[in-house]
Amino acid sequence: MTLIVLAFYWLSQVMMWGTIAVASLLFLRVLLTWMGANPFGRIPYHLTRITEPMVRPVRSQFGGGRYLRYDLIPLVMGVLILVTGLFIASMLGQLGSIIGAIGRNIVSGAIASATMMGELIRMIGLLYVAAIFLRFFLPFFGVGYRNRFFHFLFAITEPLLKPLRRIFVAGRFDFSPIVAMFLVQILTGFLAEMVGRSNW
Repeated sequence: MTLIVLAFYWLSQVMMWGTIAVASLLFLRVLLTWMGANPFGRIPYHLTRITEPMVRPVRSQFGGGRYLRYDLIPLVMGVLILVTGLFIASMLGQLGSIIGAIGRNIVSGAIASATMMGELIRMIGLLYVAAIFLRFFLPFFGVGYRNRFFHFLFAITEPLLKPLRRIFVAGRFDFSPIVAMFLVQILTGFLAEMVGRSNW
């Protein structure tokens, strides 16, 4: 069990540092562009060559520069990669700690305890947050409503997202998935803590 927890920890660390490295490349590209560096110099040329496959999909989302300045698109992509990667790293770390706590409860014989119930609530909340995240993220890769898995994600997340969408939409940007993930994390953490501390 310790090996599984350790594997999740190292996976989350690799994800975190890899995300920071990739986002740093995109931020450096933007910085060199703003400084007026020669785009055909060794470093700017190779930075563009390495990061362009990540920037190209986002460029088409923003209308090829009509809605956002062309030199800001790598910055937007860097922020998206940074936020997404750190979120995934955090989820992996939390999943590892939950699996470790569940394993300790099983080993100690506390299968039907309040602590185990609290960890199961945390696990369900984490899986629901992952479902909201995947529903938000999969359309960027061309996965739509015709896909069965995406349809399942839509069915389980829409009851929470629909009321939030009435409040947390600004223009073309829908912030309801971010708010929903935040709320689910807080509420399940609070509920798991209350259940875990109760004596039954």
